[in-house]
Amino acid sequence: MKTLRILLAAVLMLSLSDLSAQFPMKMPVTTGMVKKNPLHARVEEINNANRDGVTRIGCTLIGAPHTSQRIDSCTLIVGGAAYGSLDIDGVDFRRYFQWEDDGQIPVEVDFPRQAVFKPEDKIVFHTVSGDFSTRLGDKAKKM
Repeated sequence: MKTLRILLAAVLMLSLSDLSAQFPMKMPVTTGMVKKNPLHARVEEINNANRDGVTRIGCTLIGAPHTSQRIDSCTLIVGGAAYGSLDIDGVDFRRYFQWEDDGQIPVEVDFPRQAVFKPEDKIVFHTVSGDFSTRLGDKAKKM
């Protein structure tokens, strides 16, 4: 009896997988959707003159007051090449934090040392709500 149940379950699963192949489900289009708990970042400074041998980018993160957010990692895009973050100060990677009353948190993100920046280079924050990026802008010109 147990063998018959297992056999019937296997036949049912195979027939359902065939059915789904014949009638594929349409995935919802996510273009233009508003992300939950958006994060904005403003680059305040780029510091290469430190003893740690890293490029340290000081940013102000901006979000909705009294909501939570989590940053899992950051990527620096310089001249089309991507560099992963080494450390972050102000919040912790992969830990939730809550925005205060003003919705702003100053952070410093460390990356491998870079020699030259252009205004179109950017930093990307990878969060549970999606990726958010900001250009280095006029801070890159002051390097």
